[in-house]
Amino acid sequence: SAGALAQEYAWQYGYARFYVGDPLLFAATGGGGGARGLNIVIFRPVTGEILDAGRNFDTWGSPSASKEMVDYLNSLSSGVLVLIAAADDASRWMSEELIQALESLGSRQIRNYQFRDSFAMIAVKGEGVVRQEGLATGEPVKLELALSLPSSKGDLNGDGFADLLFQDDRGFLAEWNMDRT
Repeated sequence: SAGALAQEYAWQYGYARFYVGDPLLFAATGGGGGARGLNIVIFRPVTGEILDAGRNFDTWGSPSASKEMVDYLNSLSSGVLVLIAAADDASRWMSEELIQALESLGSRQIRNYQFRDSFAMIAVKGEGVVRQEGLATGEPVKLELALSLPSSKGDLNGDGFADLLFQDDRGFLAEWNMDRT
């Protein structure tokens, strides 16, 4: 995540990027680039199935975006992994209801979000404890989370884990990077 104050070049207005291992899953810039506000990626951590490869809620430009995001978060099943990244600015129309919804996912920093800050979080719906969270002014926020993916689907070597993304010395892992700088 990068708020507008953490732009990489003039007139960028920040960005939101989500990676699965090395492949880029979602990338957009703030301003007119399609990522202004809060951006979400959803996947099933047990199987690695991507349920939503990127959805934008323009909480800067649209008064209805907060309610739409709350409704969307409420519609998700418990146990899904929720990745959220802000781009440009997300504060203008961020409602108390949305703040409470993010806190119910486990956010402890969303109330400190200020105009054009960088913000990202990773949480599992229903746990109430954030897995990773970051907030910064004037610099990007980068979060990483490695998960084991137990599954017989895609298990090429019979070790009980899906051979989906990449392998390291600890086994097959899915690594989510909110921002790759």
